[in-house]
Amino acid sequence: MLDFKITVPPAAKEIPARLLAEKRAALERGVQRAGQRLVGALKEQSLRGALHGRTGTLSRSWAAGTAVSSHLGITLAVGSPMVYAAILEHGGEIRPVKAKALTIPFAANVEGRERGPLYKTVDALKQAMGSKNVFTLKNGSKAPLIMAKTGKSDRSIKPFFVLAPKATIPAKRYVSIAVENASPKVTAEISNALAASGGK
Repeated sequence: MLDFKITVPPAAKEIPARLLAEKRAALERGVQRAGQRLVGALKEQSLRGALHGRTGTLSRSWAAGTAVSSHLGITLAVGSPMVYAAILEHGGEIRPVKAKALTIPFAANVEGRERGPLYKTVDALKQAMGSKNVFTLKNGSKAPLIMAKTGKSDRSIKPFFVLAPKATIPAKRYVSIAVENASPKVTAEISNALAASGGK
Protein backbone atom coordinates (compact mmCIF):
# COMPACT_ATOMS: atom_id res chain seq x y z
CA MET A 1 0.00 0.00 0.00
CA LEU A 2 1.24 3.47 -0.86
CA ASP A 3 -0.57 6.71 0.02
CA PHE A 4 0.27 10.39 -0.03
CA LYS A 5 -1.63 13.68 0.08
CA ILE A 6 -2.09 16.97 -1.74
CA THR A 7 -2.69 19.76 0.77
CA VAL A 8 -3.47 23.44 0.24
CA PRO A 9 -2.63 25.09 3.60
CA PRO A 10 -4.97 27.70 5.13
CA ALA A 11 -2.45 30.52 4.97
CA ALA A 12 -4.05 33.98 4.97
CA LYS A 13 -2.71 34.79 1.53
CA GLU A 14 -4.04 31.58 0.03
CA ILE A 15 -7.41 31.04 1.75
CA PRO A 16 -8.97 34.24 3.14
CA ALA A 17 -10.85 33.85 6.41
CA ARG A 18 -13.94 35.37 4.79
CA LEU A 19 -14.00 32.80 2.02
CA LEU A 20 -17.62 31.98 1.22
CA ALA A 21 -18.87 28.39 1.09
CA GLU A 22 -19.18 28.41 -2.70
CA LYS A 23 -15.64 29.75 -3.04
CA ARG A 24 -14.29 27.00 -0.81
CA ALA A 25 -16.25 24.44 -2.83
CA ALA A 26 -14.63 25.78 -6.01
CA LEU A 27 -11.21 25.37 -4.43
CA GLU A 28 -12.07 21.83 -3.36
CA ARG A 29 -13.02 21.01 -6.95
CA GLY A 30 -9.69 22.41 -8.12
CA VAL A 31 -7.79 20.22 -5.65
CA GLN A 32 -9.89 17.27 -6.81
CA ARG A 33 -8.92 17.95 -10.43
CA ALA A 34 -5.27 18.20 -9.36
CA GLY A 35 -5.58 14.78 -7.74
CA GLN A 36 -7.01 13.30 -10.93
CA ARG A 37 -4.10 14.74 -12.89
CA LEU A 38 -1.72 12.98 -10.52
CA VAL A 39 -3.68 9.71 -10.68
CA GLY A 40 -3.48 9.82 -14.48
CA ALA A 41 0.30 10.20 -14.35
CA LEU A 42 0.60 7.35 -11.83
CA LYS A 43 -1.55 5.05 -13.96
CA GLU A 44 0.53 5.81 -17.05
CA GLN A 45 3.86 5.39 -15.28
CA SER A 46 2.71 2.08 -13.74
CA LEU A 47 2.20 0.68 -17.25
CA ARG A 48 5.27 2.17 -18.85
CA GLY A 49 8.68 3.24 -17.64
CA ALA A 50 10.71 0.78 -15.60
CA LEU A 51 7.73 -1.37 -14.60
CA HIS A 52 6.48 -2.52 -17.99
CA GLY A 53 3.14 -3.35 -16.35
CA ARG A 54 2.03 -6.74 -17.63
CA THR A 55 -1.36 -7.14 -16.00
CA GLY A 56 -2.35 -3.52 -15.49
CA THR A 57 -3.52 -4.28 -11.93
CA LEU A 58 -1.23 -1.72 -10.30
CA SER A 59 -2.14 0.92 -12.85
CA ARG A 60 -5.87 0.42 -12.32
CA SER A 61 -5.48 0.50 -8.52
CA TRP A 62 -4.42 4.17 -8.29
CA ALA A 63 -7.23 6.43 -7.12
CA ALA A 64 -7.87 9.80 -5.51
CA GLY A 65 -10.13 10.29 -2.51
CA THR A 66 -12.42 13.24 -1.93
CA ALA A 67 -11.03 16.69 -1.14
CA VAL A 68 -11.70 17.45 2.53
CA SER A 69 -11.68 20.88 4.18
CA SER A 70 -10.48 21.36 7.76
CA HIS A 71 -8.56 23.84 9.90
CA LEU A 72 -5.43 22.39 8.30
CA GLY A 73 -6.55 23.38 4.82
CA ILE A 74 -7.93 21.32 1.94
CA THR A 75 -6.47 17.84 1.68
CA LEU A 76 -6.81 15.13 -0.95
CA ALA A 77 -5.39 11.62 -0.53
CA VAL A 78 -4.00 9.69 -3.51
CA GLY A 79 -2.91 6.08 -3.22
CA SER A 80 -2.91 2.43 -4.23
CA PRO A 81 -4.05 -0.49 -2.04
CA MET A 82 -1.68 -2.95 -3.75
CA VAL A 83 0.76 -4.44 -1.24
CA TYR A 84 3.67 -4.21 -3.69
CA ALA A 85 3.13 -0.56 -4.68
CA ALA A 86 5.54 0.75 -2.03
CA ILE A 87 8.32 -1.80 -2.50
CA LEU A 88 8.38 -1.16 -6.25
CA GLU A 89 8.89 2.53 -5.52
CA HIS A 90 11.47 2.26 -2.72
CA GLY A 91 12.95 -1.19 -3.34
CA GLY A 92 13.52 -3.81 -0.67
CA GLU A 93 13.79 -7.47 0.13
CA ILE A 94 10.98 -10.05 0.10
CA ARG A 95 11.20 -13.20 2.19
CA PRO A 96 8.70 -16.05 2.59
CA VAL A 97 6.41 -15.76 5.62
CA LYS A 98 5.15 -19.33 6.02
CA ALA A 99 6.82 -21.31 3.24
CA LYS A 100 10.51 -22.22 3.16
CA ALA A 101 11.07 -20.49 -0.17
CA LEU A 102 9.51 -18.05 -2.60
CA THR A 103 8.11 -19.57 -5.80
CA ILE A 104 9.10 -17.19 -8.59
CA PRO A 105 7.58 -17.89 -12.05
CA PHE A 106 10.14 -19.01 -14.60
CA ALA A 107 10.24 -18.03 -18.29
CA ALA A 108 8.16 -21.03 -19.46
CA ASN A 109 5.43 -19.93 -17.07
CA VAL A 110 5.13 -16.35 -18.33
CA GLU A 111 6.47 -16.34 -21.89
CA GLY A 112 4.01 -14.69 -24.23
CA ARG A 113 1.56 -13.98 -21.42
CA GLU A 114 0.27 -10.45 -20.96
CA ARG A 115 -1.79 -11.09 -17.84
CA GLY A 116 0.63 -12.77 -15.49
CA PRO A 117 1.86 -16.33 -14.93
CA LEU A 118 0.13 -19.22 -16.63
CA TYR A 119 0.23 -21.06 -13.28
CA LYS A 120 0.30 -18.83 -10.20
CA THR A 121 1.14 -21.61 -7.71
CA VAL A 122 2.83 -24.98 -7.68
CA ASP A 123 -0.49 -26.56 -6.71
CA ALA A 124 -2.12 -25.07 -9.81
CA LEU A 125 0.71 -26.50 -11.91
CA LYS A 126 0.22 -29.95 -10.34
CA GLN A 127 -3.52 -29.84 -10.99
CA ALA A 128 -2.91 -29.02 -14.64
CA MET A 129 -0.01 -31.40 -15.32
CA GLY A 130 -0.64 -34.10 -12.74
CA SER A 131 1.37 -34.41 -9.52
CA LYS A 132 3.57 -37.20 -10.95
CA ASN A 133 4.73 -34.89 -13.75
CA VAL A 134 5.86 -32.09 -11.42
CA PHE A 135 9.12 -32.37 -9.50
CA THR A 136 11.92 -30.36 -7.89
CA LEU A 137 15.29 -30.24 -9.61
CA LYS A 138 18.39 -29.31 -7.65
CA ASN A 139 20.37 -26.71 -9.56
CA GLY A 140 23.86 -26.99 -8.11
CA SER A 141 24.75 -23.88 -6.12
CA LYS A 142 21.82 -22.02 -7.64
CA ALA A 143 18.19 -22.00 -6.47
CA PRO A 144 16.22 -25.24 -7.09
CA LEU A 145 13.70 -25.35 -9.92
CA ILE A 146 10.13 -26.68 -10.06
CA MET A 147 9.98 -28.68 -13.29
CA ALA A 148 7.00 -30.10 -15.17
CA LYS A 149 6.65 -32.61 -17.99
CA THR A 150 4.20 -31.01 -20.41
CA GLY A 151 4.14 -33.79 -23.00
CA LYS A 152 5.09 -37.40 -23.59
CA SER A 153 8.72 -36.84 -24.44
CA ASP A 154 11.51 -35.85 -22.06
CA ARG A 155 12.05 -32.79 -24.26
CA SER A 156 8.76 -31.45 -22.95
CA ILE A 157 10.23 -31.02 -19.45
CA LYS A 158 10.42 -27.32 -18.62
CA PRO A 159 11.15 -25.21 -15.51
CA PHE A 160 8.08 -23.34 -14.23
CA PHE A 161 9.26 -21.90 -10.90
CA VAL A 162 12.47 -20.95 -9.14
CA LEU A 163 12.60 -21.66 -5.39
CA ALA A 164 14.40 -18.73 -3.81
CA PRO A 165 15.00 -17.96 -0.11
CA LYS A 166 14.49 -14.26 -0.85
CA ALA A 167 14.05 -11.78 -3.66
CA THR A 168 15.61 -8.33 -3.87
CA ILE A 169 13.43 -5.75 -5.60
CA PRO A 170 15.29 -2.72 -6.97
CA ALA A 171 13.78 0.72 -6.47
CA LYS A 172 11.86 1.72 -9.59
CA ARG A 173 11.02 5.27 -8.44
CA TYR A 174 7.98 5.19 -10.72
CA VAL A 175 5.90 7.28 -8.27
CA SER A 176 8.62 9.93 -8.04
CA ILE A 177 8.74 10.11 -11.85
CA ALA A 178 4.94 10.34 -12.09
CA VAL A 179 4.82 13.13 -9.49
CA GLU A 180 7.54 15.04 -11.31
CA ASN A 181 5.76 14.62 -14.66
CA ALA A 182 2.39 15.68 -13.23
CA SER A 183 3.72 18.56 -11.13
CA PRO A 184 3.16 21.37 -13.69
CA LYS A 185 -0.46 20.32 -14.30
CA VAL A 186 -1.16 19.78 -10.60
CA THR A 187 0.28 23.19 -9.76
CA ALA A 188 -1.73 24.81 -12.55
CA GLU A 189 -5.00 23.25 -11.35
CA ILE A 190 -4.43 24.47 -7.78
CA SER A 191 -3.30 27.94 -8.93
CA ASN A 192 -6.39 28.30 -11.14
CA ALA A 193 -8.62 27.14 -8.26
CA LEU A 194 -7.01 29.63 -5.88
CA ALA A 195 -7.51 32.45 -8.36
CA ALA A 196 -11.16 31.48 -8.93
CA SER A 197 -11.83 31.23 -5.19
CA GLY A 198 -10.41 34.64 -4.41
CA GLY A 199 -7.01 33.42 -3.19
CA LYS A 200 -3.73 34.88 -4.31
